Amino acid sequence: MDKKNTVKNLKIAALTSATVCIIATSLIGCGIKNDNSTFSNSKENIVEETIIQENDKEYTTDESYDLSQSYNSYLYNNGDISLNTPITADYFGFAMSKRNNNADRRLEEGEYNPLNITINEEDYGDYVTWVNSEDVVYLYSDLYDIDYSIQEAEKYEDKVEEQTKQHTDLITDINTIPSADLIENKILSNNTNYLNNNKQYTKLDESYIRLISELLVTTLENYYNELSQEELVKIYCMLNDIKVVGINSTDFTINDLKIVYNARVTEDGIVFLDVNEIEKLNGKDTLKRTVSHEIIHLFQRMCPDHQIEGYTQIGSSQYFDSFDSIAHPNSLHFQWLYEATAEQMSMEINNAKTPLVYKNMVGYLNTLDLITLIRPDYKENSIALSQISNNPEEIYKVLGAETKEEKKELAEMLYSICYIQDEREDFEQAYEKEYGEIDGKETTIKREMKQSVIKTMTKYFYKNLAERIAHSEVTMQDTFYLMNVFESAINVHLIYDDLERYDLNKEAIEYYIECQDKLFNILAENNNYTFNDIVEMYAEYALVIKTNNGYERNCSLSWLSNNEKQYLADVLTTNIGSLSINIRDLEIPKNEYKK
Repeated sequence: MDKKNTVKNLKIAALTSATVCIIATSLIGCGIKNDNSTFSNSKENIVEETIIQENDKEYTTDESYDLSQSYNSYLYNNGDISLNTPITADYFGFAMSKRNNNADRRLEEGEYNPLNITINEEDYGDYVTWVNSEDVVYLYSDLYDIDYSIQEAEKYEDKVEEQTKQHTDLITDINTIPSADLIENKILSNNTNYLNNNKQYTKLDESYIRLISELLVTTLENYYNELSQEELVKIYCMLNDIKVVGINSTDFTINDLKIVYNARVTEDGIVFLDVNEIEKLNGKDTLKRTVSHEIIHLFQRMCPDHQIEGYTQIGSSQYFDSFDSIAHPNSLHFQWLYEATAEQMSMEINNAKTPLVYKNMVGYLNTLDLITLIRPDYKENSIALSQISNNPEEIYKVLGAETKEEKKELAEMLYSICYIQDEREDFEQAYEKEYGEIDGKETTIKREMKQSVIKTMTKYFYKNLAERIAHSEVTMQDTFYLMNVFESAINVHLIYDDLERYDLNKEAIEYYIECQDKLFNILAENNNYTFNDIVEMYAEYALVIKTNNGYERNCSLSWLSNNEKQYLADVLTTNIGSLSINIRDLEIPKNEYKK
């Protein structure tokens, strides 16, 4: 195939649209409302709660913008559509972008002609070595003081290891999924003694007990085959002691959170429901999703019978009581991560497309999922499942960090996202101790943090992509497709396509282009192209190709399962409002980035 036809076959380019801030908090120029969740540097506020809140609103810079008939919106709104499903012309709409281009632009007729590519082991190794050698400096790492937190965590390693092996009282053998009847009877039995000793709480209608019992079974069925024996033993031990009672959360004499909520799971394994607040929810589906979210939090916790004094763990997050007295940030406590994974798993259990709460946090999780999905042997829900484990190392294993320095960088990324999303009080206390008043500077700090966060994400995305190209049957179209999806995701976080924001995002943009340039050079050298050939093909590439049967995505991704392909489709179409021009096609001033 000659180069001209090669370019022609790839010429179906990236989607463009108005910037719709729906997945991650956008700090500049968009009227995004953060989730109304709170965090305090106190142990009491680590207990989990689903706060009643208004869902994040969508804002656009173009009031006339409409995606209702676009190709990708159609794919997204139809769960049975796979990557390779042809779409008839009736569904191919003409939504307009802020630059007055068609949202599904540069459509070209033809067939998908895969261009197989490879990278030899030496070049792959050199690329990974270069990527790993590029240190991402987190501006506020002196305040995070990850090293100090790691030293504190090491004090509890043996106790955590011992705790995971001490479960003896299980609701049933882990080779059997307990029935809803068994769980319901266990809850009712446990409730009797608990309520007799805790008169401030109320007995719930058995319909709530039944709903929770059924959802517990559904959750176990959904993830049973993906949970380790150790994780199942912990969960079955917790189920043997589970209690579900009512509370008036507006009565702050009994509600230690001092926040009105509809559902909450405490660290001693009690599920609280405020029926008055629950009745304000929008239908039974919302109630099911709320309860499912809390069930995941229950599974994320340490077993109540084996608590460790001075130490609390939720998923990969660790909390140290000793830090309270010295006002040290709990920089290994990633609240956003266990909230996002609980919501993501609740969505999966209830077959929901969009988050009920914590939309922005789920957006960051989606981006990390995409990065992880490219790695061999990791699935789209690997991060969420890692939070069921009480092994703090599991998140680093899933994301691909091996050395101490790599783990520190990921911890700094996870903690930064936590502040970006939740304005952590422990960080602000450390900031004010070092630099003075923080009030009015929060937005600037978050912008600064985002540069390093995106650089770390970029590092792992390109390292994993190179690994796939070197060791799987990846096509040029697959590579370009994944790059487009990743760029759409980080544009949600940065909104890089607004040139007025270039100076604010310059650091992350330059680093992204540098990683891409080096990979393009390797692809050129290994596959009989020039660097400019690859750049031109990427500039002309798009996601949609019109065939005789309709419209299809311009890739195969044959090395992924059907579920994983669909996950990528969902990530892309969720971000359709932010997918715009390629990063390297920004009108960046000359000599502004390294070649």
